[in-house]
Amino acid sequence: FFGWGYVDGTFTRISFHEVFKTKILPFLNPSLLPRAIVVIDNAKIDLYKELQDMIHETGALLFSCLHIHPILML
Repeated sequence: FFGWGYVDGTFTRISFHEVFKTKILPFLNPSLLPRAIVVIDNAKIDLYKELQDMIHETGALLFSCLHIHPILML
């Protein structure tokens, strides 16, 4: 499942939050069911407590792709 949204200009934390809340959050399920895992990148607009809380309230799991140390990339 992929959800997406479009905004004129640049995505901000506020516009990302609204798109996530309306296009993705309604389809999340508790863990062990389909659509129960959210993977986000390390963009600053994706890393904030309100987003984490919204996802965890559904019972879904949240994984973020944090920075990888250059030595681990060998």
